[in-house]
Amino acid sequence: MNDGDWLERRNKAMKHPAQQAIEGLPHLGGGHWVYDLYPVRGDIARIVEPCSVFEFGAMLGWALVAFALGPEKPPTRIGWVDDESHTADSNRCVRENLRSIPALSHTRLSPYLNTFDALAFRQADLVAVDSDHSLDGTMRDLLVAYRLKPRVIVIDDMDAIREVREASLNFARWLKLPLWHVGTHNGLGYLDLSGTEEIADGLERMGYHRPDSLPLTP
Repeated sequence: MNDGDWLERRNKAMKHPAQQAIEGLPHLGGGHWVYDLYPVRGDIARIVEPCSVFEFGAMLGWALVAFALGPEKPPTRIGWVDDESHTADSNRCVRENLRSIPALSHTRLSPYLNTFDALAFRQADLVAVDSDHSLDGTMRDLLVAYRLKPRVIVIDDMDAIREVREASLNFARWLKLPLWHVGTHNGLGYLDLSGTEEIADGLERMGYHRPDSLPLTP
């Protein structure tokens, strides 16, 4: 993506309802919330309509807000893992950011500090992975995410971090499912465990470039 394309997409993203909600959160922290990362998350959730959402690596919860505000009805349960190694006291900030959204006032919130503790959440319709960006760490997060029996797994930093891309491709090969790629600032991937192209079709109808199905051949 060239600079002109990215700038146009960013300017469009800043007008998206999910992005505007994020701008009003009590905890914003660093500046990368201004990128084009969050509207597409909300739009994926709008297609999937998850009743439960989980994220590995929530940081301040911006992605969780986008996922939660995408569907017509907000999820009844939201969970996340964050070990607070990136941002001190981040779990409190995530909770306060989510609770600042009136539509989420009755949503059950479940934070965890360690990856395997996420299994206590039992099941999530939509799971996002944006935590340990090493090869082994990403694969571990993906395996635990899979055990939550999701409809879709969303993976951040597919373009920005080689180890994330490699682990995601290996995981897709193991599942024998396409790994879809959406062009964002740092590259967003997703696995549709239903085996359909509903998300790709839906994003295209919303005006996105149709996601690419990445080749799985090593």
